[in-house]
Amino acid sequence: MFERYTEKARRVIFFARYEASQFGSPYIETEHLLLGIIREDKALGNRFLRSATATIRRQVESQTTVRESLPTSVDLPLSNESKRVLAYAAEEAERRRQRELEAERRRLQEISPSIERRVIQHEFWVTMMPFGIGQFQNGDRKLGTFLAVSQLVTGAASAGSALLIEQLRDNATGKFDDTGPGATPYKSAQRLNVVKWVGAALFYGLWVGGAIQAAINFKPEEQLPDRLLQPGQGR
Repeated sequence: MFERYTEKARRVIFFARYEASQFGSPYIETEHLLLGIIREDKALGNRFLRSATATIRRQVESQTTVRESLPTSVDLPLSNESKRVLAYAAEEAERRRQRELEAERRRLQEISPSIERRVIQHEFWVTMMPFGIGQFQNGDRKLGTFLAVSQLVTGAASAGSALLIEQLRDNATGKFDDTGPGATPYKSAQRLNVVKWVGAALFYGLWVGGAIQAAINFKPEEQLPDRLLQPGQGR
């Protein structure tokens, strides 16, 4: 019955049973609990009770009908009033325990580090962009770098060839002429034209292929490694 009580509380009940037996009472009354507290811890009684412990005992004896004492081996039950007192004490002890636990939780929260969960939100439209930007968003840096370099090279080759072709064109006629003095190199323009269209085809092919690959592997969000926040940092 008293397993959940502390050792000191059990001793108080033990002394209260002794006091009840000395008064010849068939029950452990509230006044017996009071005498048990005084017997167990006189300093506690002096701290919380205004009257001296000897005075309290005399008052209890003067207001209690003394009967023939009972053997201490008799297991006396608690009276209803004593049960209520112990129930109130248990409730108060639980409230105090909860307050102490809450205070300890707040203290530990203040001094202990915490974990910051970090998530990056991704946009689907980014997968349609050239130069491997969609791959970089998906976290595939190797493929993103390859696409960026390849598209830069092929795009530069196509655009550069187009510019060179225009420079080789005759300003007067707008045509290529391999005959006569000062003729424009028509064959060179033909070769540059091939480079222009092959470069353009490769550029757009890499763009489309990269966009499809990025769209297939698209993830709406990315979980970054958790970050440890030390005490004092923003939570």
